[in-house]
Amino acid sequence: MKKTNKLFKNIALILTVSSLMSCGQNNEEGTSSEFVPSEEKISLEAGLRALETLNTQEAEKANKVTITSSSVTNGTETKTEEIFQIGKDYSSFGNGTITTYQNNQIEKSDTYQIRRLVKEDKIIDGSSEATFERYYSIVDYEKENQKKDTASVYYVLNNDSEASTLGLNSYSYILKDDKNVASGAMAIGLFHDTINGQIYSNVSLNTLDSAFFKVSKTATEQKYEYEGTYESISEEDNSEKSVFLYKASFICNKEGTELLSYSYSSELNQFRVGEEDSGYHTIYSFNGSLEYGKREEINSSIVVDDYFLSEVTDIDLFPTGTPSSDTPIEDVTKISAETYYLSARAKTYTPSKAVNLDLINYSSSKQSVVKLDSKGIFEVLAPGSTILTFLYEGKSAPGVYQRKKVSKRVIIEKPLPDRFVVVESENYLGDGILYLEDTYSLTVSLYPKTSEQDFTFEVSDTSVLEVNKVGNTLNVKPLKEASKVTITLTSVASPTLKEEITFAVKGDPTEKNKAYLTKTTYQATKYLALSTEIALSKWGYIYSKLTFKVDGTGEREQTIFEEDNVTVNKVVTDTFTYEISRSKITFEFDDASAYLPFTTGLIKESGNRLEIVDEGMKTLLFEVKA
Repeated sequence: MKKTNKLFKNIALILTVSSLMSCGQNNEEGTSSEFVPSEEKISLEAGLRALETLNTQEAEKANKVTITSSSVTNGTETKTEEIFQIGKDYSSFGNGTITTYQNNQIEKSDTYQIRRLVKEDKIIDGSSEATFERYYSIVDYEKENQKKDTASVYYVLNNDSEASTLGLNSYSYILKDDKNVASGAMAIGLFHDTINGQIYSNVSLNTLDSAFFKVSKTATEQKYEYEGTYESISEEDNSEKSVFLYKASFICNKEGTELLSYSYSSELNQFRVGEEDSGYHTIYSFNGSLEYGKREEINSSIVVDDYFLSEVTDIDLFPTGTPSSDTPIEDVTKISAETYYLSARAKTYTPSKAVNLDLINYSSSKQSVVKLDSKGIFEVLAPGSTILTFLYEGKSAPGVYQRKKVSKRVIIEKPLPDRFVVVESENYLGDGILYLEDTYSLTVSLYPKTSEQDFTFEVSDTSVLEVNKVGNTLNVKPLKEASKVTITLTSVASPTLKEEITFAVKGDPTEKNKAYLTKTTYQATKYLALSTEIALSKWGYIYSKLTFKVDGTGEREQTIFEEDNVTVNKVVTDTFTYEISRSKITFEFDDASAYLPFTTGLIKESGNRLEIVDEGMKTLLFEVKA
């Protein structure tokens, strides 16, 4: 429920409306009692102020209110109807129906009851107790096939300072001045807030020439009507159009002291330009009517205390900051340390109708395992055991509520690892080859990082590789050449989790690679994105020639195209020096301003393929030029 004291911020300041406006004023002029029909207009702001005055009259005098609403979207409609009786104690009782139609056929339907009232409760907290007025709002659905039961309770206080003293947030209380309004149907409040939020606060509407209520008067009533529309076109390609239409009206009695009925509708059509008959179409509307007269005692079957917890004997825990609709944690003695937060909801409890089941986080017996932070959230920190305690307000007797506690021991465990991550030493070229006379290191991690990190390893051929484990690092020394050798890693905590790392072992290929490169010409028309080969841009360049000389210098020829790889704009030649170490090439260009100079490269397929990285971090694919 929205706090009523925020709905009408100016209500205490507004006693009458502008002289243009007679709603809420007498229509008598001078000594004449004859009513003269007239028509005029007033601003949206003046209309809202009139509704604020009329809202007070609803709270004080209305005895029956009917509210209907409809929401239609592309052939699916949901309708509700609510009829409220307002009692002499200002409380209300309503009967409602909610029906969903699909292509004008009933899909599902439900009935519900609404109860709103203010009553006194005694609140016991340890050895202290105090009596407060509290406002209750209950909605009880018969089938709950479209919506679930709701139950809300708010403290009724004199002012905001009192709420601050009690440590209540802004959604925990209403002000005493608003309790009679809140206990009723709040029909005019709904209408007022909708106009304020959807029309008056909408810049596209309140700046239009039509931003006013048209007022018409007869001998028996005053009618206020508004209509506004605007369009918008998608900025990207002007292909999609949205048309908005808003209507609102309300009728007062002749004296302007009582609102008799109102209506509101908003319509949105979204479609592609030229296809007006298709697209997204939605209409939302509601209507209300009010009757005034003698109020009777409310006879309701709803007992508000039945919708709030009395005793909680067991709880469900959730891996979220607040209880969610997700499945609760199955075993609280095996909670993964990867869980960030914990929260609780009543699992077994009385009475059975209770609907507010979320519990308040209170304490953790071991803050180093689960910490209650400054925002009142349980944060999981580390593996271990702790007792979590939660608070709830449980009914002890009719109108008597007590702050109660319920606890649960939880055990936070290291999670099982689900993958290996291996980082090779810098001298490994990433080509799947280990070279004789070099030694390498493999740093092994298991993820999640909070999981058990221990692992074992096995070498497929120990005559090819010598491997030693120091902590989480494997030191690897190649012993002899081999086309394939495998190191298999196995998690200790999760033995089914394995990782195979395969290498070839070769002798130093530096001289062989240099000899091949210095007698071969290369060209590049593609680059690599991960493992995918992609053509260099047609509106761009290719490397039409790459050569290496025996003296350690080389030349790169870059052909730049204007379009479609046909019109040659220019050919740019750069020179460089290079070094080869095993299968790695490093470059240094002679001209520091050369366009995208090369940095490093890998020699693959015995020299038939080069993968060279330029300064722009693009990996270019060079192949032997025919």
